Amino acid sequence: MADANCKPGNDAAMSPQLSWANAPAGTLSYAIVVRDDTASVLFNAEVIHWLVYNIPSTAISVNANSVPAGARNFLSYVGKCGDGAAPNPHTYTFKIHALNIANLETATGANPNLTTVQTQIAARTITNGSSSIV
Repeated sequence: MADANCKPGNDAAMSPQLSWANAPAGTLSYAIVVRDDTASVLFNAEVIHWLVYNIPSTAISVNANSVPAGARNFLSYVGKCGDGAAPNPHTYTFKIHALNIANLETATGANPNLTTVQTQIAARTITNGSSSIV
């Protein structure tokens, strides 16, 4: 996983390279949800920075700062170092969900809100794995 720390002089928006293996039987697509654990505690509410779904079941990675072809980049606020949003290092949890549906929009509709997408990801998750970085 790439370094996603805010360091002096680094003002680029970033998302790290992610990879996974050993998808369970029945996996038809993946979703990635990135939660800012630090901000979630500070604001007493879940803070999601990035949510991507409809990642093809054949995918085994996502390159840094990109979304696989065919995937839907539903929410993308990764932030920028030095933008005032993260005066101290934050902890981010990257969770990859193996889903039992190929196209989540068949369950959410074409223009879902964040709550609907999260509910459908939870309902369609076969298993998930996560990693946290500071």
